[in-house]
Amino acid sequence: MPCQNPPVGRASLLACAVLSALSYLPLLLKAADYNEFVVYNYDHRNDGSLIDGTDVPGRLFVPQQAMDNPTQKYPIVLFFHGNGQRGSDNTSQVNGNIDNLLAKAKTEGFFIYAPQLTDKLTYWTTAIMDKVIRKLASAGHDYNVDVSKVYVTGLSLGGGGVWDSINRYGGGVAAAVSICGTNPNVALNFTTLVNRHIWSFHAKDDPGAPNGVNVSYSRNRVNGIRNADSLTALTWPPTYTSGVYFYDYHNQRYTEFETGGHGIWNNVYADPTLYSWMLDKSLPLATASLLVGETMYFDLGGTKTVIDASNNAWNSTSATQFDTLEAMLPFCLTSTGRTTPISLCTLQKFGSQGTGVSNAAYGPGIGTDGWQTAANGTGMLLIQGLIPGATYTLTIFGSSTSSNRFTRYEVGDAGGVQTQDLNATSNAANTVTFPAVADADGMLDISVRAKPGTSSTIGIVNAIELTR
Repeated sequence: MPCQNPPVGRASLLACAVLSALSYLPLLLKAADYNEFVVYNYDHRNDGSLIDGTDVPGRLFVPQQAMDNPTQKYPIVLFFHGNGQRGSDNTSQVNGNIDNLLAKAKTEGFFIYAPQLTDKLTYWTTAIMDKVIRKLASAGHDYNVDVSKVYVTGLSLGGGGVWDSINRYGGGVAAAVSICGTNPNVALNFTTLVNRHIWSFHAKDDPGAPNGVNVSYSRNRVNGIRNADSLTALTWPPTYTSGVYFYDYHNQRYTEFETGGHGIWNNVYADPTLYSWMLDKSLPLATASLLVGETMYFDLGGTKTVIDASNNAWNSTSATQFDTLEAMLPFCLTSTGRTTPISLCTLQKFGSQGTGVSNAAYGPGIGTDGWQTAANGTGMLLIQGLIPGATYTLTIFGSSTSSNRFTRYEVGDAGGVQTQDLNATSNAANTVTFPAVADADGMLDISVRAKPGTSSTIGIVNAIELTR
């Protein structure tokens, strides 16, 4: 049986996850049997039920290699299914379309996360995409996932989802593969896609709507990236060699088949060249994570501030995330807006959102709300995607308009646990600062609780700064 109410802590979470995987993985039946996947839902507020539009059903394939070697890290592939697999059964997205992808996951040893889009949604919307990426990032602490080797792929409607995901979160993705993808849900910022590792596929004779996706969609994206790269547009149709056109420049690849119709994904996923290309790509934390001298800002609460008065980019939560155990802020931005593999996760729920006092150093909107623990409870955060052994400065701001909000913060790093206290009552300027060294997994823990020995029963956290 899967673990119920696992103990708090990264080691216990990983152990529980591996045991859950073992319980869900019977002897291999066929390539794409959903019983070979762990149920891996985005469960809003972790209430045990999925509500359409709020939660996202999903499944996770855990390779045998990862279970046999729990201290080693393995890649993960996010798979976006097509239109015909929408629903809420949490099985349809794992079908024959990914037979070859799953077969390769078994031999090469990589995870597959396959969320399911509700049949009430016609696109991988921004709201659903955000939750999918949160769950994807959560695998980095639930399992022995290599956060430098995160890949996304999808077909048809899901191919459009691939473009949406890298459009917003591309800085945390090592490579992307889109197969006969629809247009994405929002306009692409092609400038951010220049030099990213992207391989798209389409067939010239794809019939287009309603039974396919017109090849012009993929062609236009190729030229969109070329234009952003100050290159002239390619002309279409291309010249085929043995029925195939292949383009490869500045890390963008495009394969167009002269024939094949819409359903080309089985052949694409069967090609070993695809996997040798994809699995070779990584985002080394030395360059992709926080660099020396860079700062990252986290704003907890419901007042979303994206750019502050000093033109710094903030990573802001929503008011409803304080009690959802996921990566609430995945693939976070630095103060200059650069996307990284760093994520801020909730390992133990907070009690509610509280009202605080704005910190003048941050400007309007920052610190005016935050998260507070349940009475006599503890909230626990995790920062992942850091450089193992690297030194950071962690600054925490807590503020509350309520009385008796003496708060204790405990930061766990490679050297153990450090403790500092802060009077958050009507606090407008005071912070606590920790020198911290990321552990061997590139992580830091932050525990929040009321200060023992005081009349306070609730701990507060509003904003966090991370500097390397």
